[in-house]
Amino acid sequence: MDDSVIDTLVNLQEIDRRNRERALKIEELEKTSAELASEHAAKLGEVEVARANAESTGVQRRELEAVLQEEERRLKDRRMRLTRIRNDKEHEAAQREIDGLKELSSRHEEELITLLEQTESVDGGLKAMEDELQAIADRIQAHAEESKGQVEALEKEIASEQSERERVAGLLKPNVRKRYETVFSRRAGLAVVEMTRDICTGCNMAVPPQMANEIRKGQTLHACPSCQRILFWRIDGEEASVG
Repeated sequence: MDDSVIDTLVNLQEIDRRNRERALKIEELEKTSAELASEHAAKLGEVEVARANAESTGVQRRELEAVLQEEERRLKDRRMRLTRIRNDKEHEAAQREIDGLKELSSRHEEELITLLEQTESVDGGLKAMEDELQAIADRIQAHAEESKGQVEALEKEIASEQSERERVAGLLKPNVRKRYETVFSRRAGLAVVEMTRDICTGCNMAVPPQMANEIRKGQTLHACPSCQRILFWRIDGEEASVG
């Protein structure tokens, strides 16, 4: 194996690492979009429940107002009838009926006051939720507008390097290319690393002495026993490390 294989692997890794960073940025933007959509859906659910509660409270209030109107009509009717009654017994019975209606109406008025207070609270809470929902919608729109341009630019950059990537990868033997791509995907985009002073710079673990000597000879590819990354050695790098 000559240095050109390692140079090709390092070159390929640089291209792949750049494109990996771009792909991760796209994923991050898409993840944010998904999180915002989820947040919007959750808030929309809360708003719909609040709207249903507001509608239910409004129905109860209107029904109670109708009951009070009917009771007021009945009281007015009973009072008019009372003025026409001359029999004491009938007068007393009519008065009891009026008193009962007044008591019932009083209870309903208290219930109406409570409902009005609930309506005010529910409507206030609903308004706050609707404002929050709109704020999330605004964030979704702003993010969509911003991320669209970023994603398009990143995808264009990835595509622009793809032909060069394939050219460089084509210089490798199929088994070497497959080995590199497998390690690259499993090791977070770092498949080819330098050995310095018998240490793998990918995982900082010691390389066995015999393997280290073989790596220095540069005749075959060797993988770090600890992290499986492809190792290479450059005398200039080692001298710099020692210095």
